[in-house]
Amino acid sequence: MLKHFIVSIAILTTLIACGNSAPAPITGNLSAEPATKNAQLQLSVAGINSGTAKLIGVFGDQNFIADSAAIKPDGSFTFERDSVYPAGLYFALLPNNTSFQIIIDANQQFSMKTKTPDLVQNMEITNSIDNTLLYESLRYQAEIDKKFEGIKRRLDAAQPNSPEFKAAKTDQDKLLDERMAYIEGFRKSHPTAFFTKFKIAGQNPKLEEPKKPDGTLDTVMQTYLYRAKFWNDVDFSDVRLLRTPVIHNKLKRYITEITPQIPDSIVRSAFTVTDLSKANKEMFKFVANWIALQFQPTKTKVMGGEAVYAMMIDKYFTFDQAFWSDSTEIKGLRKQAAELMPSLLGKIGQDVRAKDPTGQYRSLYDLKAPYVLVYIYNPDCEHCQKETPVVKRAWEKYKNKGFDVYAIVTESDEAKWKAYIAKENLAFTNVFDPTYESKYYLKYHIDITPELYLLDKDHKIIAKNISGQQLEELLQIKLGQ
Repeated sequence: MLKHFIVSIAILTTLIACGNSAPAPITGNLSAEPATKNAQLQLSVAGINSGTAKLIGVFGDQNFIADSAAIKPDGSFTFERDSVYPAGLYFALLPNNTSFQIIIDANQQFSMKTKTPDLVQNMEITNSIDNTLLYESLRYQAEIDKKFEGIKRRLDAAQPNSPEFKAAKTDQDKLLDERMAYIEGFRKSHPTAFFTKFKIAGQNPKLEEPKKPDGTLDTVMQTYLYRAKFWNDVDFSDVRLLRTPVIHNKLKRYITEITPQIPDSIVRSAFTVTDLSKANKEMFKFVANWIALQFQPTKTKVMGGEAVYAMMIDKYFTFDQAFWSDSTEIKGLRKQAAELMPSLLGKIGQDVRAKDPTGQYRSLYDLKAPYVLVYIYNPDCEHCQKETPVVKRAWEKYKNKGFDVYAIVTESDEAKWKAYIAKENLAFTNVFDPTYESKYYLKYHIDITPELYLLDKDHKIIAKNISGQQLEELLQIKLGQ
């Protein structure tokens, strides 16, 4: 199993969301202020006069406790240490479970003062350009969100294409342009501030509206353009971004939302962003591991999604690239990927030849139905006991319409296997290979039983890791009622 390299700790706060739109990229690691050799963050929250405040850091998709400090009766507390904190976005978590954001970069001697109940509106910053810009932005966002909410109410109340709807849509577009111009202003006024890098990286591309020759919206081209520009404003060489929600949030959206959820498309997107992440070795480590972990066999929700896992391991988890793993782990991962490759979705399912209950050899390729299910099960497996009757029902319904089953029992003895066949009255092809003579386990990867592989007339794997219910639904589509 792929090892998660991040220390597992409880997630203590909700990460901020990314905004919309973005200009041209900002690159480099310049800071807006001189670096300090130690950290002294002097904070004060009027209305909180006791307890412990915690400094919560962000790394990728994880939050962690970076420090803690006792709150004095006047609401003041200080996070300090002789060395500096890693640059990134942090949260000051208060005893009443409210929190406020802090950007920490090269200058780690500044103060922030606020009071309840509105920590953002009441915030005062001293000696920190990044946090001054952050809270200016947060206050601006709160105001513009109210305007967007008003426009949304107008859009919801109006009939599509009515004058009222078009007027509200025009106002919405103007407001989006205003917000874009506001964010662009940070690039011009504070190009070296970490806040600017963080804010711009978190934006999404502007949604263009390309037209087809007939004048209608070309949604395919629109999605393509959006996806193609998605990473334009992210500087993968800047490891500070890894300590903000930006990289994880955008990576998750790119891979799981705006990429079609079919293995070939996901692999293309995965390779694109992983290659970009090579600008920094820690960024590469995070991106490669995060994507591979999402598509581990038995964990992925995408049919055939283990292809993404296998392809990622094959391309990036090599002895010269995966510096975070030792040779033994890399060897194990690459062996697992190699075992997955022959039975990936779209591959040609290999022939299996094994003995039936009469002792006669039966070949998978002897079954000539347009659709053949390779059903690998264990009579003692509870899930198999539930799925086998469903597979049998599908076979009985579609056996005369172009469907057949080649069932391989695994990890059982001959007497138990024959008893199970008799008990369940399984009249389709059943085979037993206790010595693994056919090497079926190398041809059809088995994570957990039951495993279902649906082959077409050319023996191509068209479905896998499906349930009996999903099998019936597929057959209904392919063969009708």
